[in-house]
Amino acid sequence: MPVLLQADSIPPRALHFMAREHLDEIDLINRLYEILQHELLMSIIYPEAVQCLRKLISATRIHFDHEEQLMREKHYPGFITHRDKHTAFMQLLQDAHDHFVATRDKKKLLDFMEQVLKDWFIDHLRSEDFQLAKFSQRQHT
Repeated sequence: MPVLLQADSIPPRALHFMAREHLDEIDLINRLYEILQHELLMSIIYPEAVQCLRKLISATRIHFDHEEQLMREKHYPGFITHRDKHTAFMQLLQDAHDHFVATRDKKKLLDFMEQVLKDWFIDHLRSEDFQLAKFSQRQHT
């Protein structure tokens, strides 16, 4: 089974809810990646790919909502910057979905996953989410 992201992408300091939701997102990303690797006719894999992509968008939005709620509750100083990165990424993800639905261009979606989604996900976990988890954990001590 082809894998785009590994579970070890999650920083060790991640908060419990963040780590759990990140693992769910990694599973969806890898499932979509696997579906798109099949050499079956697009008419066969298309419905499953669209459904998986929609689940990924929904899970990502829910996850971002949870993080943003935590940032508001903790009065996180990097809230606006972090939230703006969420907003920008959601737009990229939605654009990738819309293009795939309109064109069924499997190659373009794979390119997006390999060149944008993977790097964004890893970078965001290791920078913004890591800093948020560290800040939140300091608030508990």
